[in-house]
Amino acid sequence: MEPRPRPRSLRTRLAAWFALTISVVLVLFACLTWLALGKILEAQLDDQLEADAEAALAAALAGTAVFFPSDATPAPDTPPLRWIEVRDREMRLLIRHAPHGFDIRLPLPSEEAAARGRAFDYAPPELPRQRLRVLEALRAGPGGALLAVVVARSLDPMQREQADFLRTSAAILPLGILLAGVAAYVIAGRLLRPVGQMAERAERITANNLSDRLPVDDPDNELGHLAVVFNRTFARLEESFDRLRRFTADASHELRTPLTVLRSVGEAGLRQEASAEDLRDTVGSMLEEADRMTALVESLLLLARADGGETPLERAPLDLLELCREMADDLGILAEEKGQSVETLGDEGAVVLADRGVLGLAVMNLLDNALKYAPGGARVRLRVERGPKRHCLRVEDDGPGIPAGDLPRIFDRFYRVLPDRSRASGGTGLGLSIAKWAVTIHGGSIEAVAGSEGGAAFVIRLPAALETPPG
Repeated sequence: MEPRPRPRSLRTRLAAWFALTISVVLVLFACLTWLALGKILEAQLDDQLEADAEAALAAALAGTAVFFPSDATPAPDTPPLRWIEVRDREMRLLIRHAPHGFDIRLPLPSEEAAARGRAFDYAPPELPRQRLRVLEALRAGPGGALLAVVVARSLDPMQREQADFLRTSAAILPLGILLAGVAAYVIAGRLLRPVGQMAERAERITANNLSDRLPVDDPDNELGHLAVVFNRTFARLEESFDRLRRFTADASHELRTPLTVLRSVGEAGLRQEASAEDLRDTVGSMLEEADRMTALVESLLLLARADGGETPLERAPLDLLELCREMADDLGILAEEKGQSVETLGDEGAVVLADRGVLGLAVMNLLDNALKYAPGGARVRLRVERGPKRHCLRVEDDGPGIPAGDLPRIFDRFYRVLPDRSRASGGTGLGLSIAKWAVTIHGGSIEAVAGSEGGAAFVIRLPAALETPPG
């Protein structure tokens, strides 16, 4: 036997999907944070440029030079920080400041850029690898004359902070993803543990222990609901297996009885010398048992086809009172043998959409059952009651009735209220089961109740022809 392939772990896939989702979320968060950090640092740099412009204007008005101690002697690895130029209206240079060793020319101020008052990025030709943030502004000088102020700062500090953030994020993100994957794996294991327990219990359930059920910790959540559904399925399977066992046992028993009779009659006929008349009686007894077996097998085949849904219906309008009269005529000979009478009464025009043969089988079985159990000289009544939506057909007899304890199982296959008398009368115990199937397949219902004048009564209710019955 080839080894069964190991299924892919749902726990691993859940953990992988969770880790992937967390990865996407963290990467998006890092990107958005990086963009927000750049905006914040840019805004801070613009504020510093505004402060530099105000300081430069104040120095120009006072007639002094601008001096920034932090830029006087920068360290070799420290980039330049500030550049300042103040010019008059004729673009003559009034004040100029550049960090030591980084003497570059700032762009000449333009009235359009100064009026906007917005900073912009600038790459000086003297320092190809250096990028500056430049602000141009027009300010009122002595006597109302306009002064043009141009200030700049290096973008290196801002870029270093953004680079540090990227390096830190690149170092932290894999660790966060790893921790998220481990946490997801552990949590998925805890959440899926009931599924594993249900699978183990389900594997141990066979046809011999269908009464076992899956554990249900919390029926209100999804896994608990799944366990409840499985338990209901097992309950239906258990009921089906029980019915199948009873059906098989009952069928075997019913077939064994006529076979035993056939064998006994045949052996008795062989052991003794008999006349032709005795042989005819023996053969007649054997044929009676063969007929009983034939009727039983045909009933079993009919129920088997019914269970498999292999019985097509040819529906047509059918008057129930007319059907009852037809069945009474067919079984009239059986009633005359016991001195019984069959009455058909009720409402005309109780029409249903039905298969005459299948529904007639139900009425015939009920009528035959009533004639068998009713005493000699009794009356059997077929009564039809017309209704607006459903019509009613009652089969009543004057027999001994049905004990209340037997009513729930009266339609079970092979069930008999009086087994010995039923077998003696030639019944198979399947007539009522066939009748229930024939009524149910037409969308109707059947029940056994006490008769209005004693005895037993079977009540069939069927949809009127104006309604389309299911099936």
